[in-house]
This record gives sequence, structure tokens and C-alpha cells, in this order.
Amino acid sequence: MVIFSIAIGLGVWAVMDSLQTRKLKDIFQTQVSERLKQAAVEDRVRFDNVINIHLQLVKLVAGGKKFHDFIDFLRQSEWAQEGDVEVVYSETPPLWFPKPSILRALVNIRYALLLDGSRRVREVYRGYPEELP
Repeated sequence: MVIFSIAIGLGVWAVMDSLQTRKLKDIFQTQVSERLKQAAVEDRVRFDNVINIHLQLVKLVAGGKKFHDFIDFLRQSEWAQEGDVEVVYSETPPLWFPKPSILRALVNIRYALLLDGSRRVREVYRGYPEELP
């Protein structure tokens, strides 16, 4: 009788273990996929917010009077000439940047590159002391 009880107990345990293991895996997969979907939506919203902040910054810089005056000045200078022109590196905000009080409200700028019509880098502003990647 003891052996029979043990055999039936082991049989019931094996069947129930396989059924419950399968059910637990399904529950786990469902919860993981729900959490991943939620995290993906949150990450997408965060990414969109960062891109919109950078877009506002670009519009602010490129639409500013300082920027247009600086570009007009450069067009009349040697900067517009073809050939090798030295790249200007600065760690202080360049002349064509808006005031720091305006920029403070938007985003910390790590780098800003000013390119000419041939897409060559002419000026580099580094907001942090690290080198460009």
C-alpha cells in the first residue's frame, strides 16, 4: 500500500508539475511581453521629447538674428573661399549662439558644428571638455 501510494503520488506530481510549469511559463511570457511593450512606449515618448527639444534648439539657433548676421559676415570673408580653411575650435559659446540664459531652459549642448556649403566643418563648439567622438 505504501509503494502504491508513493507511485500514485509521484505520477500525480509529475503530471501536475508539467501542467503547472507550462502554465507558469505562459503567464511569465505574457507579463514580460506586456512590460516590454510598456517600456517601449515610454522609451519612444522619451525619445520624441528629446528630439523635439533639440529641434526647438536648432530652430532657435538657426532662426536667430545673430546667426544670420554671422553667416552673412562669413560669406563676405575668406571663410566662403574654397580650399583648406582652418577649423575653429571653441569651448566658449560662439558669437552665433543665443544667450546662455535662453539655452539654459532647453538642453545642455555637448557639441555644435558649423558647416559650409560644401559640408566641411568650419567651427566646432564643445560644451564639455571631452573630445568629439
